[in-house]
Amino acid sequence: MSFRLHILLLALASILGLVIAVPVRPFAGRKEYSYEVTKTSGGDQWNFYVYSDGYQVKDNDGDVEALDVFSVHKAERSLTVHSVKNGKDMTPNRLRMRQVLKECWIMAGLRPSELTQVLGTQIQNEDMQTALAECRDRMDLGTWDGLVVSGKETDAERQACWERLGKTIFFAAIRGAVRDFDINKVITQVKVNTKWTGDEIWFELS
Repeated sequence: MSFRLHILLLALASILGLVIAVPVRPFAGRKEYSYEVTKTSGGDQWNFYVYSDGYQVKDNDGDVEALDVFSVHKAERSLTVHSVKNGKDMTPNRLRMRQVLKECWIMAGLRPSELTQVLGTQIQNEDMQTALAECRDRMDLGTWDGLVVSGKETDAERQACWERLGKTIFFAAIRGAVRDFDINKVITQVKVNTKWTGDEIWFELS
């Protein structure tokens, strides 16, 4: 399927409220990458599944896993990071997570300046999990308790938590993604909620 035809189908789906999942090459101008898009009824949420020739791990059903899975929430002007495996991509000069995020955002028809939030779900990154455990310990919180910290903390323990989170690879990746959007915004607050699937982390921008 040609790229032009795929864009036409996406536009038609937006009008009719359909769901589309058709693999397309290239992604971000790179022929080694392909993608699928599904949209919720009304088109408010676009779900991107990005694949790479350099990442061919198969799931239990024998299907090749997506390299990255992101959602763009158009009404909320937010991005959700569901799954990221760019570090395992063997493609020469591989795409970074921040590059994939920006491309998905623009493909959804939004301007970079409109980004207000980035959400990370089902956090599996060990560094971030350790940082959250340390934060909860410092703040005398339970294992499943949520927390909110910002860059304006005055309490020593809360400030230490903010600084610890800021040193994680995951935080750095989100910060890098925001910087690549070339907008005058920074991460000002981190909010953590815990569900049965694991921690969810909201990165608020302003």
